[in-house]
Amino acid sequence: MFSLALEKAKEFGITKAIIACDDWNAASEKTILKNGGMPDASFTEADGNIVKRFWIET
Repeated sequence: MFSLALEKAKEFGITKAIIACDDWNAASEKTILKNGGMPDASFTEADGNIVKRFWIET
């Protein structure tokens, strides 16, 4: 499903996208990386939750 969303983004002329997932969500991180995600800076939310960010070129 994620790869289809990236294809649709490309159709709209989006060449680079940022996506985020919670640090504890290994399945989402694996999916992002499998689709070409390149790690960016992570950040910590006010409640202490760590969020990882990734850039993807479509």
